[in-house]
Amino acid sequence: MIYNATMINLRSAKYTELYGTHECECGHSHNFNVKCVLQKGALSHISEFIASFTPELSRVVIFYDEESESIALKCEDGLKRSFRTAKFKAGSDKELDGLVLPEDARLILGIGGAIEAAKYKSALCDIPLVVSGALSHISFMPICAVESDKSVRLIRSNPPVGYIFDPELDFDKAAVFGSVAACLNTAFEYYAAMALSDKQYCPQLGSALSDIAASTILAASECDKGSQPLRELLLTSSLKISLIASKLPLFGEVQCALVGKKLAPKYSLGTLEFIYAAVLSSLYKSHVMYRRSFVPPPDNNYRLGQISELFGISEFVAVKTVLRQMSAAECELVCYKIKEYSGELIEKLGKNINLYRLAFRTFKRLMPDGGYSLYDLVNEDIPLCLALAPDLVRGEGMLTQLKRLGELDRYID
Repeated sequence: MIYNATMINLRSAKYTELYGTHECECGHSHNFNVKCVLQKGALSHISEFIASFTPELSRVVIFYDEESESIALKCEDGLKRSFRTAKFKAGSDKELDGLVLPEDARLILGIGGAIEAAKYKSALCDIPLVVSGALSHISFMPICAVESDKSVRLIRSNPPVGYIFDPELDFDKAAVFGSVAACLNTAFEYYAAMALSDKQYCPQLGSALSDIAASTILAASECDKGSQPLRELLLTSSLKISLIASKLPLFGEVQCALVGKKLAPKYSLGTLEFIYAAVLSSLYKSHVMYRRSFVPPPDNNYRLGQISELFGISEFVAVKTVLRQMSAAECELVCYKIKEYSGELIEKLGKNINLYRLAFRTFKRLMPDGGYSLYDLVNEDIPLCLALAPDLVRGEGMLTQLKRLGELDRYID
């Protein structure tokens, strides 16, 4: 492969320009090594695309779920001219652990809601992965979430080497819009995490995510629900944010979405990311504005009991899962830094909250039931996920800091 070492503006670049290694304005290189094809009739040429990753006549294993079965059939039809295929309908992680791939399997194709399952199996078997269908903004991250002993953990995975999709095909527009909009919170947490921890920060990555998310929210509010411009907007935006987000840590809305997906599997990751991103923005603003004094974290035995009961695991496993509480000195330092940056944090959060109000109207309009199915999630599962996600999914950022400060314990009372 030949990579272009060129300066690139992530905010205005087309997704086709992001492939390769680019020198960033921050002084470092960013590698976006996922070859992407998003064009009408793309799946008719999937054989040629897959041939750039594995020799013809190789075995390609297709992972799909119920919603993506029609796309899987199109992919299988396009592949059978040059490749041998096998299909697997994604189910539980235990089924994945027990699944034995054909000995001659050389590539995995993950589609739609089965992308995370495909990433997991690709990591276990060390087989290259290509993905297709609608994306969430963790689709290209080199991690995948798995359920182990009824708790959620992350494992390293090989990032996809390719993405191919036809924008004419059907996809969950609400979920894709939600995942793009959720990047407002991703960008905020990236800024906050770097400010509070003094780690190296690339302004262009964060601002690019924020700008893409904001412009998509504004443009989508003016588009008709079934219009072609809306479809193209959502797919190109989701592809760009997936590429850019693959260079960032795992932040709050994704932590909550991964745990929430285990608690309420009927919701898509994109839907969960959006809901939790909006909720977290309000939570963070409240914390930054009204926190006046340091309160040491409480004893965590009650939290361990809640995790054990909810996920059906022993307390011993829960103890190994829960993050270390910060010392009093560490907590005081974090509180001090939050106060130092409070003006900038509040300004960014205020803009995000206003955009989320607009986005929520569009999001409900894109849902088949107008958002009615979100009622149980909003009224029952959100507080629990806020409280438990930092324990069950390792991550850094404001959500983890609030957990360590003891700010989330009230949600499990």
